[in-house]
Amino acid sequence: MTLPPIISFWHGPLSWLEVLCITAFVRRGHRVLVHSYDTIENLPAGAEWRDATALLPFHRPRLMTKRGPLPASPVIRKNREKRPIRSILKS
Repeated sequence: MTLPPIISFWHGPLSWLEVLCITAFVRRGHRVLVHSYDTIENLPAGAEWRDATALLPFHRPRLMTKRGPLPASPVIRKNREKRPIRSILKS
């Protein structure tokens, strides 16, 4: 049985908790893709780093509210519709 890939976006360093979670997914046999604008120094072995600019250009103005940034998920989903997920996974 093929397990679904775990695809995520991360900004900043990983804490011990994120490292633990990613390691657990990898050990269970999931393919883990972590999209980020910068390389992640403590990304666990087996997890794959991907450049987030393929989904959401870094220079794009951030959508801000008084409470903080808006989630990027809707924008990433919209961009993914233009570029099928299979082509993103192959890059």
